[in-house]
Amino acid sequence: MNEIFKLWKQSETASQIALDTVNRVSYPSLGIVTNNEDPEGRRRIKVALPSNPNLESDWLIRISSHPFIDAPLPPIGQTVIIFYIDGLETKGAYLHIINDTNPALDKGDPVKDLFESIPGDKDTQIQGSLNTQIEGTLNTQIQQTEDRRIEDNLTVDCGSRITLQTDSGASILLTEFGEVIVTDSVGRSIRLGGGVDNLNQFNLNGHSIDISNASDLTINGTSVVVVGADTSDGATVINKGY
Repeated sequence: MNEIFKLWKQSETASQIALDTVNRVSYPSLGIVTNNEDPEGRRRIKVALPSNPNLESDWLIRISSHPFIDAPLPPIGQTVIIFYIDGLETKGAYLHIINDTNPALDKGDPVKDLFESIPGDKDTQIQGSLNTQIEGTLNTQIQQTEDRRIEDNLTVDCGSRITLQTDSGASILLTEFGEVIVTDSVGRSIRLGGGVDNLNQFNLNGHSIDISNASDLTINGTSVVVVGADTSDGATVINKGY
């Protein structure tokens, strides 16, 4: 009798489960993105299922690996995998996959490397501090303009040398020996010798130097004599002093 009652309960449970799964989807499926313009901006998409490509799905929510990362939406025609919450087609969610139509990004080592390709803009907001440690080389290429606004101080600490240079050839060089060399595009330079030879050099490369609106020009506290200045005997300096 107990066995009969037990079988009856199992049959009743199975029947209830069967009723509960009617019109529910219990397995994931693939879909092709047909609409990624969510009017509410909730990152939802619509897809067409291979079983019925002429029928568009309800809005599918996005499965995200992190609450503070907002990745680009999949483009039209891309394949995604779809899961149904509680098996209901009206509660679908999607996730990006890699296959023939969604190939992997080109990177050197698929195990160790990270590669990002962003078709639009990237905005990053950090409430705290940003600390980056790079054991190799950092290469940055900007096609247009870089603008930086720093409210406080900017410190660049370098163990060897710092070079700022334009395509025209103008440069500012700070060497590991304490030298400061400023050079323009035609070869004129100002060099502060630092710890190399303590020699300060002005190389005008055959050009002149013009000082405007100066009330005085002194060397070691003594004014420099210029053309047109009066001498002690009432004459006037008419030649260059070098």
